Amino acid sequence: MRKKASQKRAVRRLRPPQSKAKRASASAASARMAAHEKHSDVGSFWEREDYFRKIFEDAPLGMAISGRDFLFRKVNAEFCRIMGYAESELIGMTFKDLTHPEHLAEDEGNIKRLIRGDMPSYQAEKRYVRKDNQVVWGALTVSTIRDASGGFQYFLVMVEDVSGRKRIEAERAQGLAMEQAARAEAEAADQAKDDFLAVVSHELRTPITAVLGWSWLLRFGGLGAKEQNDAALSIERNMRQQQRVVNDILDMSSLVRRQLALNKRPVELAGVLRAACDSIRVWAEMRGVRIRSDAAAGIGTVGDSARLQQVFGNLLHNAVKFSSAGSEVRVRLYAQGEQAKISISDDGRGIDPDFLQSVFEPFRQEENPLVRRYRGIGLGLSIVKQLVDLHGGSVEAYSAGPGRGAEFIVSLALALDAQKEARIRPPSHPSPRELSRVLTDLDIVVVDDDQDTVQMLSTVLATCGAKVRAAGSGAEAFALVEAKAPELFICDLAMPDEDGFALMARIRQRNQQTGRTFPAVALTAYSDSETHDRALQAGFQCYATKPVDVAEFVLTLWRLAGNKAKPAPAE
Repeated sequence: MRKKASQKRAVRRLRPPQSKAKRASASAASARMAAHEKHSDVGSFWEREDYFRKIFEDAPLGMAISGRDFLFRKVNAEFCRIMGYAESELIGMTFKDLTHPEHLAEDEGNIKRLIRGDMPSYQAEKRYVRKDNQVVWGALTVSTIRDASGGFQYFLVMVEDVSGRKRIEAERAQGLAMEQAARAEAEAADQAKDDFLAVVSHELRTPITAVLGWSWLLRFGGLGAKEQNDAALSIERNMRQQQRVVNDILDMSSLVRRQLALNKRPVELAGVLRAACDSIRVWAEMRGVRIRSDAAAGIGTVGDSARLQQVFGNLLHNAVKFSSAGSEVRVRLYAQGEQAKISISDDGRGIDPDFLQSVFEPFRQEENPLVRRYRGIGLGLSIVKQLVDLHGGSVEAYSAGPGRGAEFIVSLALALDAQKEARIRPPSHPSPRELSRVLTDLDIVVVDDDQDTVQMLSTVLATCGAKVRAAGSGAEAFALVEAKAPELFICDLAMPDEDGFALMARIRQRNQQTGRTFPAVALTAYSDSETHDRALQAGFQCYATKPVDVAEFVLTLWRLAGNKAKPAPAE
């Protein structure tokens, strides 16, 4: 026992003695800590904690302290900048005065949970409304300041201005949406083009099948008179269908490139409508559809009569195509205010309301390409609209729905002084018998490097009574003209060695030397307006596009021949 006591005394002697001053300092520090822990008044807390005030004031985040009543007690400079208010204005305001209305309900719910102690803090991204009414996005963190016993005292609010990031995110989202929309549009366009190509392929291959089949049977022989007539009608009908497809594609191409020019002049609309009805009447009768026309006389407009006939012909073709046997297509022309109205209606298949708004869009068809019942490539109505637009008019489609027919109304500017053609014209679609002698004894030179075309034209013109001299090249044709000047000259433009333009230049130079002139017709497979204008400038009087409508081509030659031609049969 003595030994243990002596060891304890030795340990006490090893510790240095503590001065009274140090003991007093330690006691004071303990007292300050106790006072700090018990302190709950924010003003005193603010005054004593200089380091916290420094952090608060210089923080790159917006910071604020508010009480249970939500009134702001302290705000820093960044908070003022974000909200657009001065410090004196913010003191006494609440978060409700700054928060966008759409976020108020969420904020109030979170604050209640904070006060109850359900969560230590909460974060959110929300919009604030600045003093200047501009909206700013803030990344918000709200915590609570509590006393030593855990009771709620104050809210500590921290706000980071994230408007820039939100703007970038919105721009990215918008860009992504635009990209997705563009991709969807491109995919839809690609699908529409694929469908269009499939339809074009079908519309070209189907008539070729009939033409080749009947041609083989005609060559093989053994067909009776009725079968031969059926073969000829079938070949003509199918080739006209092919011609319609090709013309629609070329017209759409010209319209898209804005290269389709109109030859505008005063037009009497009843005559144009009559010609359009005549052009489709035979096909309508074959389908058992009657065309009834009620066209008031004396109503005119200023426009291109050929293109207007194309507009009405396309609408009539559509009406007949979607009509059933025994029904009728109604055509009406009337004046309404300062407009001429052309209505073409039917009681046929009708148009689905969902498709009605897209009916004039190119490449659009209501039917699936593989199961459709009606022929066509989906360009006719689009061409109608664009041609009417070029005339400064409008076209509208109406339908009560599937099975309830459709009506198309074309509106054009009214021109009551539209002039009728004074001279008597031959029938619009005369038969070969009616045209058989209109070119009797006319000397015509025909030049084309395509042997089949030369042979066909020579036979047609000879059938109409003409004396035909044929050539397969520019050199041959010039030799024929030098030997004897013809009364009519028909020349292909695209030929090897010497094209039609160069040949016509040589012929014009020769004519100037000899003093002899004769009308010339340009013949070509190119249908663009540039080639047309160039042909007229080269000295051709008119322009015929392959494949030629034989009757119309003969009538063109008849008109060019003037008083040298035989009278045409009366209408």
